Amino acid sequence: MGDNLNTPVALAVLWKTINSEYPDEQKAATILKMDGILGLGLHNSEQHLQSTELLFSKSSNREKAAELAAERNILRNERKFNEADHVRKRILEMGFLVKDTPDGFELVPNKTGGCELRDC
Repeated sequence: MGDNLNTPVALAVLWKTINSEYPDEQKAATILKMDGILGLGLHNSEQHLQSTELLFSKSSNREKAAELAAERNILRNERKFNEADHVRKRILEMGFLVKDTPDGFELVPNKTGGCELRDC
């Protein structure tokens, strides 16, 4: 890659695309286009299919986790805290943390890999 390409920024954009809410077909097209520019070799490797499936399964998990987080938020508003904690645990098992905010919640990847709940 030439000196005029800011590789770390390009890879960050690629990762944001992977984790975005865009439809899978758009993601795949964008990722393959970026692969052509960055020369990662995704389009011609045997791992391409496995990588694509992994990326989209993470996206699918994120969508499911977001739905659960919304459900959890409703439970919290109804003061059903035990049920809300159970839902939080399910979200954590999917690889995400729920951070409560004044406006609702924020869903973030769990980078620690550990359990954030006292009873896990």
